[in-house]
Amino acid sequence: MTGLYLLSIKEYASAKTEAVTPEPHENTIFDEKSCFKTDLNFLLFFSLNTYAAEYVVKMLNIGESGPMVFEPDYLKISKGDTVIFEMTDPGHNAISLAGPKGGINIDTEYAPKTSYTFDVEGLYFYQCTPHTLMGMAGFIEVGNNANKAEVIEAVNKFEEGVVVPNAKGRML
Repeated sequence: MTGLYLLSIKEYASAKTEAVTPEPHENTIFDEKSCFKTDLNFLLFFSLNTYAAEYVVKMLNIGESGPMVFEPDYLKISKGDTVIFEMTDPGHNAISLAGPKGGINIDTEYAPKTSYTFDVEGLYFYQCTPHTLMGMAGFIEVGNNANKAEVIEAVNKFEEGVVVPNAKGRML
């Protein structure tokens, strides 16, 4: 097995004049034939960050599903993924209405772009405050949806205030 060989300055200087054979230790992958060495902690950290995905949720005046929408209005992501809320059209925000215990509290504060990395699994429900009456809301499902009952309750409460026909029932 080969890995990334990281040389210290001293090893680099000696490598110019003679072959370097680093000694393995308990947290190291070592292959004498290839002379590659790397710290397992570095590999684990690097591999976890390498596979995290990034998604964009646009806040729009008009979208594929109608007026005043988040696009997409539902995302299924993995723990550690990042979602960027992008205010494509002005005058929008995203505010948490429900989410898992210990999860992040979404509040884009009308910023042009705001990103969140989701490290707690569960279902997140958010709205655009100025367009609540128009049913502008969305969901992010991270891993599992163990808190679905709480979110359904929040959706029912949210839809009580929606006045635009066709926007009601657009949720779950």
